[in-house]
Amino acid sequence: MNYFDLKFKRARTSPKTSLKTSPKTWVLPLLLSGLMLLSCTQKQAFSPAKQSATPSKQEIIIKQSKPLMVLVTNPIIGDLIKQLGRERCSVATLIKPGMDPRRFTIGEEEREAIARAEVLFYSGLGLENKNIMKVLDEFKKANKKTFAITKGIDPNKLIKINEKEFNPHFWFSIALWKDAAKYATDTLIALDKNFTSHYSNQYEKYLQELTLLEEEVKNAINEIAPEKRFLITVHDAFAYFSQDYGLQSLSLKTHSTSQASFARTENLANFIVKNEIPAVFLATSTPKKELLPLQRNVFDKGNVLIIGGKLFANTLSVEENNDTYVKMFKKNVEKMVFGLTQ
Repeated sequence: MNYFDLKFKRARTSPKTSLKTSPKTWVLPLLLSGLMLLSCTQKQAFSPAKQSATPSKQEIIIKQSKPLMVLVTNPIIGDLIKQLGRERCSVATLIKPGMDPRRFTIGEEEREAIARAEVLFYSGLGLENKNIMKVLDEFKKANKKTFAITKGIDPNKLIKINEKEFNPHFWFSIALWKDAAKYATDTLIALDKNFTSHYSNQYEKYLQELTLLEEEVKNAINEIAPEKRFLITVHDAFAYFSQDYGLQSLSLKTHSTSQASFARTENLANFIVKNEIPAVFLATSTPKKELLPLQRNVFDKGNVLIIGGKLFANTLSVEENNDTYVKMFKKNVEKMVFGLTQ
């Protein structure tokens, strides 16, 4: 039984045990269990203590050597570098978990991180705002290296917004995230050649974890009836996810608009009522008031539209124990399945 089965299947309850039993029925077993415990304790006293695994030569070298100082633009990329580098990379993040990337500004803490860092990884595809682009410019002026992890992704696999732009939320395709992981691994090896085998081993472990995640997500999405597989959000951040797992992705706003038009809200409300869609979703950085006009419109047409939960779009969260890409992905899917199976 996998992770999502545990979340969506009812737990089996064991039969209740009566406490009203005769003393004779429990005294003897209690005495016997005590003797068994004593016997086990005596055996353990003479058994050799468990020896911890001896660290390899490379592990010792990694712990004793100065780590590679890495700066990343957001927590999702930060987790990727942590998974691949482990103790070998010291990772600092410009946009902290839970922070709205659109409101990022450079402060004293960020400047210190910029000064310490040897290399910077960023997303690319226009995700970073003007303030973050200033950081990239400072890096280049200081002759420090910067890498967009989307360089490792075939542009033909990306979703186009228009002729010049791509949807930047590629990490919601696990397949594309694997491509980014391969590019990041190759880049770290090129920067830190003495630890090639370390990065290669971590990459293989991470690849296995991502492959398992893909299977679990497929099983979870199967909980949703095919006619209910509509993912409606305020912003179109889940187009890659919907494409990979057979959902139709719709959003209240487009990439080029900051406010939803009346016509778009009306059309979406009609679509929701016609298809009897039970829930829509917010991003963690989006206030509930953004969906109020849509909810009112649906209500006026005789239906009730619930908010299925807040999904992580551009960040991770320490508070909700979603501090890694894999945990974040699972939490998002849990909320989607719960909302769309009501």
